[in-house]
Amino acid sequence: FPGYTSEVRFTDRVLTFPRLFGSDMMFPEAVPAASKRPDPDLLYAAATGDRGAFRVFPLNAVRWLTPPRAIAALVTHSSRARFTAELFHFGEKPRAMGAELYLLAPGRYSYILIDARAELELAPRRELAVTGPRTRIELELPPQKLCVLKILPAE
Repeated sequence: FPGYTSEVRFTDRVLTFPRLFGSDMMFPEAVPAASKRPDPDLLYAAATGDRGAFRVFPLNAVRWLTPPRAIAALVTHSSRARFTAELFHFGEKPRAMGAELYLLAPGRYSYILIDARAELELAPRRELAVTGPRTRIELELPPQKLCVLKILPAE
């Protein structure tokens, strides 16, 4: 478990770690349950919201404007009208970060950060005007708390 969670520092380590559970590595016999390698395309899609093949025609829904350390992001919904992602900051202090949104249709939206477990708003709802394919938002993640970022059409 630590090999996939707290010890993992870089994506290449996530991809090569299962190799250690093959035959003649850590054990004489292979451990099939632990030797499955993650799909790089799936990891990319989870972080960016891209539903296509990034090598052919990338359609990133988001670019996270923060260093890729001590953070997890999973895009759970991406469309022309809505965006939802789960975010987790592994650090000890709040983390300021931003996102650049690419696929939302022009219009007025609001976004909010919610505590996923308690379903409480972590910050006031903010307004957002999308005028083109590169719309930026700013937010602050609390430490060690699963959060949900929701962007919805303004009411």
